[in-house]
Amino acid sequence: MAVVVDWDNWWALENSAGPSIYMKYLDALRDFYGAAFHQNVPVDLISVEDDLDPYQVVIAPLLYMTKGT
Repeated sequence: MAVVVDWDNWWALENSAGPSIYMKYLDALRDFYGAAFHQNVPVDLISVEDDLDPYQVVIAPLLYMTKGT
């Protein structure tokens, strides 16, 4: 399993008025990672530019924006 961490999304979400001022990027990352950790599921933290093929499950918390290829 992989969790996507993207600094641009973190910055955009934390420094904008939308979609909600109550959404916190690090809290969402911690929630998904913590849930997997407590179930003994290994998790890789990956970038949006990394290859997703090795993973059966990829979680992208609060994916606020995407980048072109």
